[in-house]
Amino acid sequence: MQSYHGVKGKTSDGKMLEEYIPNQQARQMDNDALAIMNKTEVLVPGIEGLKDIRIVNAIREAAATG
Repeated sequence: MQSYHGVKGKTSDGKMLEEYIPNQQARQMDNDALAIMNKTEVLVPGIEGLKDIRIVNAIREAAATG
């Protein structure tokens, strides 16, 4: 959806986020494929995407209803 360039912040455990994450989407897709092949956990579980969609839907509803 958008570039990670210029993102600043820190994770809940205090780790500072990198200013730039090169090829973030490709890295995640590669990890997904390896997790399927090796039957291991994925880097980013599907529940994280579901959380994002819930937020997007709430924004859309708020915009539609004022």
